[in-house]
Amino acid sequence: MAKLKPLQKILKDAKLNMEKKRLVVRSIGLSVLTLHAGTWTGLTQGEHEAWQAGVFKAYQQVQPRDAQGNVRHVSLFELARDMESPLPMELLYVQRLRLLFHIIQVADEYMIGAVSYNHHVMQDRSWLYGAMKAVNWMQRQIGDMLVLAEVSELEDRQTWEDLRPFAGMSKKNVKKAQKSHLIKIKAFLTVKHHAEEQDQMLREMGWTLSDLMLAVFVTWSLVQRISSSPPAAQAWFENGNEKEAERLDEEDRKQGVAMHQSGLQGAKPDCLWRQCEEHELQATLEIREDFVQGQHDPTTEELHCWSQYGLLPPGQGGRSKTSGRPVGLWT
Repeated sequence: MAKLKPLQKILKDAKLNMEKKRLVVRSIGLSVLTLHAGTWTGLTQGEHEAWQAGVFKAYQQVQPRDAQGNVRHVSLFELARDMESPLPMELLYVQRLRLLFHIIQVADEYMIGAVSYNHHVMQDRSWLYGAMKAVNWMQRQIGDMLVLAEVSELEDRQTWEDLRPFAGMSKKNVKKAQKSHLIKIKAFLTVKHHAEEQDQMLREMGWTLSDLMLAVFVTWSLVQRISSSPPAAQAWFENGNEKEAERLDEEDRKQGVAMHQSGLQGAKPDCLWRQCEEHELQATLEIREDFVQGQHDPTTEELHCWSQYGLLPPGQGGRSKTSGRPVGLWT
């Protein structure tokens, strides 16, 4: 967000329409925010929340402001719609997919070998595992017909070679998946808006919240049972026996007849973040009191240590100072 600070005055200008604001934020804000994001492995919960907050803040820049310069509070879905950009995790999926298909297209032996070996060692902590989650997301957006089945079989080295001729097509399909995702966001917000209007209308007619919840539950239960479990629906309608209907519904599910409940048992949810490991909770740099409070000049050993971290300033152990530009060079 530091890149956007010099542009705050421009982005706050009421005369600047949202389309131009989007161009500014995409070119300067999102391009920096997503730099190297495609190389990230699975995020921890803290990293996931930080990523969500960063994307939320970037998307917020295109929103209109009041006289005090404040932005009205809207949901993340609305911000993504106005920004015409994916939700935070979906944005990360897009970056991973772009990098994955680029690696397939370039077909660098060392890179593919490193990715494969990392997956062999780290399994669900590897980068390839996260890329496969992105592929699954892509399939959900545009269907299996446009995503080659072999993309899910990259554990085999030969598959990388087989997919190379189709890498360009896959890159185009990533754009289609992103567009499909944006359409779903708009559809969700439209349905949500209609639902709020309908709820308001029912309240004005005298319906209470408990009445609304009961009506929705009963209607949905009946629809599901009628469409997928006829015996349970018959027990519900003829006898009004809810327990008997649930028993028959459970039998149908075990037999694979109740289609609305099939496929859910044993399904592993696609968690957006992972549990933090023990070594990640430890400080990577030890804080030493003599370094913090010491006033003496750094020793050669200390300079060498900090040079390894790349934190020394130019001309003082870091890179060499750049020569000043000659006067009148551009005149």
